[in-house]
Formats: sequence, C-alpha cells, structure tokens
Amino acid sequence: MSVLSGSVYIAPQFWYKLIIVVAFSLPSAILLWRLLGAFIPQRKTRTAAIVGVTVFFVSFGLPIYIGDPNVLYFFPVFSSALLYALQGAPLPRLTFILNFFCLAIELGAIVTAIEHARPSGILLAYAVLLALIVLLTVGFRRLHLLPDEYPALSPKLWRVAFIMAVFSFLVLLLCIAMPIFQPYWGESPLQDAFNSFFILQSFLMTPFILLSVLVNLYVVQLLSRHEQLLQEQALSEVNRVYYDQLEQSQIEMRRLRHDLANHLQTMQQLSGDALHRYIDALADTPAMQPRRRYCENQIVNAVLQNKSARIEQSEIQASFSVSLPNDLPLQDIDLCALFANGLDNAIEACLALPPDTRRLSVRARTDKGLFVLCIRNRTADCSPLQPGTLPQSTKKDRVNHGLGLRSLQEICTRYHGAMTLQRTHGMFELLITIPLPHVTD
Repeated sequence: MSVLSGSVYIAPQFWYKLIIVVAFSLPSAILLWRLLGAFIPQRKTRTAAIVGVTVFFVSFGLPIYIGDPNVLYFFPVFSSALLYALQGAPLPRLTFILNFFCLAIELGAIVTAIEHARPSGILLAYAVLLALIVLLTVGFRRLHLLPDEYPALSPKLWRVAFIMAVFSFLVLLLCIAMPIFQPYWGESPLQDAFNSFFILQSFLMTPFILLSVLVNLYVVQLLSRHEQLLQEQALSEVNRVYYDQLEQSQIEMRRLRHDLANHLQTMQQLSGDALHRYIDALADTPAMQPRRRYCENQIVNAVLQNKSARIEQSEIQASFSVSLPNDLPLQDIDLCALFANGLDNAIEACLALPPDTRRLSVRARTDKGLFVLCIRNRTADCSPLQPGTLPQSTKKDRVNHGLGLRSLQEICTRYHGAMTLQRTHGMFELLITIPLPHVTD
C-alpha cells in the first residue's frame, strides 16, 4: 500500500488475497459453526451466529508459528465468544469450546504452514482448509457420528469428557506456545537443536492433536448413546411394570364383577348391621366404582380411569376430550406410557400449586393420519424452556425420577413422531404427534 497524490493506493495483490480469504474462510467458518451446533445448543439469534462464525473465521486467518503467543492471546477471546453464543450447562460448553478451539487452531496452523512453504500458495492453503472441513463434515455424516440429539451425559461423564478436552488443549499449547518459555542461548548449536526439536515436534503432533479432538467428539457421542441405552432400558422396565399393574387391576375388577352372583347369594344370608357392612365394603371396591368411558380405545380408557382417581384426590380441575379408535397401530405398552407419563408430569406440576389453581386438560384424537396428544397444565415455574433440553424433575431423587419426558421422547423417536414442549404464562403444554399411515379418520 502506498500514497500517490494524496490518495491511498492499495495493490491488486491485497484485493486478491482478501477475496481468497473471504471466499474460502467464510464457508469454512460457517461449516465448522454448524458442526459445533450438532453437538451443543446454540443461541437462536443472528448476533450469536455472527459471533460464532467470526471467531472461527479469525482463527483460520491467525498467523500461527512455533513460539508465537498469538494462541495464548486469542484463546480468551475465542472462549468468551463461544460461551456467549452457546447454550447449556457450563461444563458441556467448556468441553466443546476446548475441542473446537484445538480443531480451529490446528486447521489455521496448516494454512500458515502452506503459506510459509509457498509464499504464493494462499489459494492452495485456503482451498485445503475448506476441503478438510468439508471432508470432516461429510465424514461425520456418512459414518453416522453426528448425534441425533444433543449429548446427554451424567455430571461424572461430562467431567471425563472435559478432562480429555483439556489434555488435547495442553498438547496444543506444548507444541505451539511452549517455546516461548524456553531459555535463549543465543546463536549456538544448542539453540538450533532446541528450535529444530520444537519444529519437528509440532509437525509430528499436529495430526495427533487433530485425531485426539475427533476421538474426543466420538467418545462423547459413544458415552451419550450408552447413557441413552441405559435410560431406555430403565424406561422400558418402568413402562412394563406400570402396564402389568394396570392389566392386573383390570383383571381384578373383571373377576369381582364376575363374582357378583356369589355376592348376592351371600347378602341373602345376611341381615341388619352385617348386611349393611357387607354392602358398604362391596361398594368401596374398585369394580363397583362408576367408570367413565373416555373413548373407544380400551388401553387409553384404562389409563384415564386410573389417573382420574388420583386427579380427584389431588383436587385438580381436569377436562378431557379424547376420541381414539380401538385399533391404533401403537403398541399397548407405548400407548399406556404416553398417557400415563404425560399425566403423571402434569399432576406433579399441579401439586406444587394451591388447590384452587390446579388445572389440567387432555386432548387426544386421530386427525389426517396423525395421532395427536396435547396435555396442558398449570405450573408454578414460569421460566422459558431452554431449546434442546428437557425440564428437570422437581423430585429430590433425580436419578430415578425425571424419566417421564425422556420416555415420551424415546417413543416419539421410535415412531418417527415429534414432541414439543412449551411453558409460557404459568402454563405447560406437552404436544405429541405421531404419523399413523394406516389409520383413517
């Protein structure tokens, strides 16, 4: 750049480099930002997206040399920007920030190395950068390494994942920033030997760091799948036990009704107080209680009849509008879990409110080839839900409780359906839609 006749003259080579950097670095930054979004929730704002893409864009253009403190200076900026742009608990955010910082810096180091080896090879350097990120993204998708949902690990496993990310970060600092702290012996063979050692070490460790980051991401995905499998097994057992209990209750009621003739014969032999006590005891049995028919589906009827007793005991004002056929193409145990777990969560939320404010409603129908279930209830928690997360159980034992919504989510996923949660103005809404191609309205 030079000054001619009072004006600023910018060499064409500058514009050429700028166009190359923007044309290749910007798509690379967008792809890496989207790849990060597959592992952890991102803020759904334009500002957050701009901040996230910008820090990746800058990291690719950052000159990275052996012994250069740029990495140390840039890390606080990088981590602060992504802490703002990402959502979720601090430990998962820090884990992925460290992993993707190492990934971005190593990719930037490759760009710097190619430019240093070939001063006129800026096009090659940034083309290699874009090709590597495209290859990385496609590889994750083809190998099914991208999670279907955000990883959900226990705090202990998140600590393990964080320690693995810290290890990769420390190795990166050892390769790039450690020479800053080495003693300087002037122009001597010892100094040359140290310089050669650090350069060789950095070149050898670059693929190791990239591989360690990829392994870290894969391990997080693997641990998440293992946790999900354990939860599905626990949920399946809970649903099976509940369904067995419900079926046993129905059998007992049918048996009691079948024995009605015997009861009548017994009452003929009694008189006075003994007869009144026998009648009162018989009237209090579940089989003798009035049963409301909610819909044609026997499983849904049984669940709603079972839950309505608890709803009445809890002084909850409830309304039901259910229109479901008896031949739904859903397994009975899954249909039972959808209504039972949904209502259990609604009842639990209502119990935290004063009796005169407890309300819930259940709407279910088949409409245009869809099974639709909507449960709404009043709630004491008015805070908005975080995207990609499930509300935590209010019970003290969160390890053995809080499985209801996870069970519903697992069922929806298995039937290629969707579950939507919304909490606004003191109302919580659970909406479940499942495609039913074989059901006609």
